[in-house]
Amino acid sequence: MGKQDGSATNTQKKNNPPNRLTLFEICICLKTCYNLSAMKKDKKLNIQEYELPITLQEDDGGFVVLCPTWKDCYAQGETVEEAINEISYVASSLIELYKEEGMEIPLKLKKASEQKASNFSLSIPVIVSTL
Repeated sequence: MGKQDGSATNTQKKNNPPNRLTLFEICICLKTCYNLSAMKKDKKLNIQEYELPITLQEDDGGFVVLCPTWKDCYAQGETVEEAINEISYVASSLIELYKEEGMEIPLKLKKASEQKASNFSLSIPVIVSTL
């Protein structure tokens, strides 16, 4: 019988050595991670490009960006580039959320394509502003 104070007996320590259990858990994790990455090679990536109309306003030393067609989509930044990057991130997050919730996305879908997840190319806009 083990001690009542919560400490393990010598028999329990021999049957469950902590270093071996940790190594076993690591091996299981590595095998699982490897299998997940191997599965991703055959997957297709569904790429959707939406049109995001925005209005930009200067506000207290920074910028506020709003989407006039989507009241939930707005952001701010210290620079024009930062504000535009932020609203792009907000729009991506909202699109994902709206899809999960089965809600209508109030943006125009410009283009949709399916490509291999392991190797694809696409064009993205780069916004640069100068005063």
